[in-house]
Amino acid sequence: MVGSPHSRTWVPAEFEGPRSNDNWKSQQLFALDFDGGIKLEEVLERLNEFGLSCNFCYSTFSSTADNPKFRVVFMFKDPIIIKAHRDEIMDALLMLFPEADKGCRDSARMFFGGREILFADFEYRLDLSDLLIAGEVYYLKGVSKNTKTKRLAELGKNPFPINNNIGSGNNPKIEEILAFDYGFAAEQVKIFDDFIKGEWLGHPQLFGIATNLVHVCGGLKHMKEVMDKTGKYTENNYNILPYVRKKKYYPQQLIKFSPYPEDHKQKNILTAVKLPKGSVQRTAQFKTITLEEGEEKLQEVLKQVRESDDLNIHVICASTGIGKTECILDWENVVMAFYDHPLKMEVDLRMKVDHVCTPNVMDYISEEDRTIINHCHLVGAHLTASRYIHTKAVKSGAYSLTDGETKYLEYLKELNKCNVSNTTILTTHAWIENAMIRQKEIIFDEDPSTSLFMRTHTAFITDINRLIHKVFDRADKSALSNIIELAIKAPQNTIINLPDFMFNDYSEIEKLAVQDTNISSNILGFFNCKHFVIDHDDPNKVYFIKRYFPPENKKIIILSATANELIYKQMFGERVKFHDLGNVEFKSKVVQDTSFTFSKQNLIRPDVLTYAKERAEDRMVITFKSLKKLFPNAYQDIHIGNCQGKDNYRDKSLAVIGTPHVNPAMYILYAKALELECIPEDFSRTMQRVTWNGVSFNFYAFDNERLRNLQFYLIERELKQAIGRIRPVRNPDGDVLLLSNFALPEAKQLNEI
Repeated sequence: MVGSPHSRTWVPAEFEGPRSNDNWKSQQLFALDFDGGIKLEEVLERLNEFGLSCNFCYSTFSSTADNPKFRVVFMFKDPIIIKAHRDEIMDALLMLFPEADKGCRDSARMFFGGREILFADFEYRLDLSDLLIAGEVYYLKGVSKNTKTKRLAELGKNPFPINNNIGSGNNPKIEEILAFDYGFAAEQVKIFDDFIKGEWLGHPQLFGIATNLVHVCGGLKHMKEVMDKTGKYTENNYNILPYVRKKKYYPQQLIKFSPYPEDHKQKNILTAVKLPKGSVQRTAQFKTITLEEGEEKLQEVLKQVRESDDLNIHVICASTGIGKTECILDWENVVMAFYDHPLKMEVDLRMKVDHVCTPNVMDYISEEDRTIINHCHLVGAHLTASRYIHTKAVKSGAYSLTDGETKYLEYLKELNKCNVSNTTILTTHAWIENAMIRQKEIIFDEDPSTSLFMRTHTAFITDINRLIHKVFDRADKSALSNIIELAIKAPQNTIINLPDFMFNDYSEIEKLAVQDTNISSNILGFFNCKHFVIDHDDPNKVYFIKRYFPPENKKIIILSATANELIYKQMFGERVKFHDLGNVEFKSKVVQDTSFTFSKQNLIRPDVLTYAKERAEDRMVITFKSLKKLFPNAYQDIHIGNCQGKDNYRDKSLAVIGTPHVNPAMYILYAKALELECIPEDFSRTMQRVTWNGVSFNFYAFDNERLRNLQFYLIERELKQAIGRIRPVRNPDGDVLLLSNFALPEAKQLNEI
């Protein structure tokens, strides 16, 4: 329509109201006018030099054979909706083509139609980052040395405001590579081999190589030497080097600039010369002791701890299956806390001394009341749940009711028996939190760090919003509105302190939360927390932690295979006495495959899922709860994150499939709970070579060492708990395949080099 015979006048931008600079709204098309001084062939050649093109060009009405005049039009993939970005693009176009009419920079400019289409590539879309780079590099060609120096200094301080697919400016710093094998890199990457051999490469290829070599000590100097030796490169090509040096781009991916499909198997040139994907190296010998030595050490430490006259927190770290629980079956006048009720009842059958067990309320109430009680606990109305049971029990004691209804009174009698008992009590981690304990010692079977001491909870903003429409008290309604406003405005991945406030009628708030069965999160617990974090993917989801500090007038003993000394000392300081018994050698066969990350997201990829199923063969599978349906042999009663204490899977051929990463927002909460002093950049994670427990492997890990220790502890314990289900220290017939890129030193590594 802009060419003959229509020759329509047009504007490339969209406006809100009359056409004016102030009314500019968005723009996807950009145009440059050339009224002499350069030919169309030169314009296209310059674009091509930088790996660029345009959508079409047409001659204007004033064009003549002696003085050709034309207009060049560019189209981006998406509309530009920020005025500053639009101006940055026009600046880049005019830097790349200083011969163009400067009036084109006007955001309300109107363009006339013309005569004929001179060039067309209608499917082409101009890349933002490629244009910005080309404009800056070409600009450096035509300025004095002094101006070039000043411009480069400005570029180093002020990264482009438009996001690009390379990354610069505020990205985490990459550690400089001191030793780089250029020959090996050429063997691994064909486009780099072409460059080293002296073949001429275009701007996109040179730029991609430069973004990689800028992170190598002397890398750009070596690149210049190769270019000098080749003798085919222009000033524009050489200007790439100082430009990239100042911008310090992340290494550009090979798929972006290499024309060779085989290169696309590698991420970039730097990773191509690293160790093979999934490779594992041992940096220290994995030392083990025999089962007999472990049992002897355990008896000695337990005797020593029991006889000690102190109120410390004794953490005894001993391998799964070594017999920790068996050693305490004859202990009198203590409280033993287990991970859940089933495990508690397993131990109940094996106890060798008089004892009582805290009752599980779900064993005493009707199905209808189970739904009510579960909902009470879900929304955080624990007192309401307790009052409900007491009301039922009082009624059953006052009237002649059915056997089923009298069970409520029976439950309270059993619970009271525990509350007043001086004998050994078997209970759960959760019961400890609100219990009045008479015994002088509390023994935790399994690590209670995140099931009790730092228990995480979730609340939904939409659930709080439901209450606002039901609450009668105006002050309480206002308080709820303020909480929602605070949460909605809260930036994601940031600790937000919940200000001090109170409800005029908390009982009404609790009652409404219990009555509304559509509320599905712990909002009452959220009202009592100190700080929270908004989920980085779902702004409706709020995470918070409830801390529990064990009583200071009791001796605490923790028996665990996965407890971490640094974490416990960060939680409870000098009160912690850590006893590491060492690693007991496995009698089971445990093999690990690190070929993929096997994260939850990675596992749903068809190729990874197929690989995992083929490797697992007919083994029983422990994997993520949400992915059980993908594996026919998956256990239905346990999954990664819920394996502690389960002890009925011996003599099994097992596959543990998955790397259990924690939601990134949770690390911020854990860091706060542990009083780790962190700044925002500490929470950056990169794929890097890490060393943990004498094993070196590639992992997407925190750069900050303290956060990395926390991250590895949370991942490692879940994998060890899953493997421990077959009791590998005792079971010579056990066969475990672990599919995870978090390398465990006790496993035989298939990808060890």
